[in-house]
Amino acid sequence: MPHTTLLSLASGLRTRAEQIMAKAETSDADAQEMMRAVAANYEKLAQQVEQQADEAKALATRRTISALWCARPHRPARPKSLNRLRD
Repeated sequence: MPHTTLLSLASGLRTRAEQIMAKAETSDADAQEMMRAVAANYEKLAQQVEQQADEAKALATRRTISALWCARPHRPARPKSLNRLRD
């Protein structure tokens, strides 16, 4: 499923952001600032990927519902003459 792949990608991006933040702790002030900015960008990208995953899942659900609706057996309309007999 595409949405599970996207969620996995988002998780990997967050892990990378955490690694960068951990490495920033051992760096000088200028490097820390740059690394924190890069980590923030990874986090922002992860959020965007999660949003895409949500949209992909919603689309897949709509397609499934549509396919099930279209695949239902066709029931012909009841002839009007039979309706008169019932009344």
